[in-house]
Amino acid sequence: MLKSDLMRVQVVPCLSDNLSYLVVDEPSRTCVIIDPGEATPFLEAIERDGLTPIAILATHHHYDHVGGISELPALPVWSSKRDLDRIPGSQRHTYRAENARLSWAELAARPTTSPQNPSPLTDATISLQVLPIPGHTQGQVALLFSDTDSADAANAPAVFVGDTLFSFGCGRCLEGTPDELFASLQKLKGLPPESRLYFGHEYTERNALFWMTHLDEPEIQATLQNLSAQNLSASSGYPRPAPSLKEELRLNPFLKIKNASEFRHWRSLRDQF
Repeated sequence: MLKSDLMRVQVVPCLSDNLSYLVVDEPSRTCVIIDPGEATPFLEAIERDGLTPIAILATHHHYDHVGGISELPALPVWSSKRDLDRIPGSQRHTYRAENARLSWAELAARPTTSPQNPSPLTDATISLQVLPIPGHTQGQVALLFSDTDSADAANAPAVFVGDTLFSFGCGRCLEGTPDELFASLQKLKGLPPESRLYFGHEYTERNALFWMTHLDEPEIQATLQNLSAQNLSASSGYPRPAPSLKEELRLNPFLKIKNASEFRHWRSLRDQF
């Protein structure tokens, strides 16, 4: 979990191995919902922690990431333009162009109050930047949240990568090509090294076993053993803690591949595993 005095990221496990999230503005106790594969875990977390949700954000249109929207409160639903007609409720809220920022208040899609009586939303310093990363799907995006009042958070955003990147792995090419997915991984590699990565599924064990059958990867094996000792897994409901990009660059062989041809080879092997 990433936590500062102002911003907190909370993992909300959904379905069998989906990882969904709440990003919380601590001072206002408001939050945004990311990739709600089902509604109940979010409703329970929001009520338990006394939070007020202001928006729902989707990294892509697949049902296991948006299937809970219809049972959640009526909120602004944000998606990529490509997914406008593929995600319920997202027809009027699309992410801005790459590198443009959306403020916390803008995500809520509400008019601000007067300067003399500002809404707590207008005081929030959390902002969102969106990075298109097609390959798994054509509408897939990464969501980069940072607390602009904190030097550390500004340099190390919380990055929600959907199904493009996983712990020790990457996504399948279901709509895009391996070349597109490889290019998207290069975009992610260019983010600040201390960025925290929040994956769309808990696939650590399966991906680790794949690489251990093909390569000598003692660091992956040691990490897997450490996670197992702590009972961190999809089945336990406690996934691998969000790694830094720097850590994933060191451990994830897909991020060490130098060209698209080599990437296609390994992605094909992983598809068959």
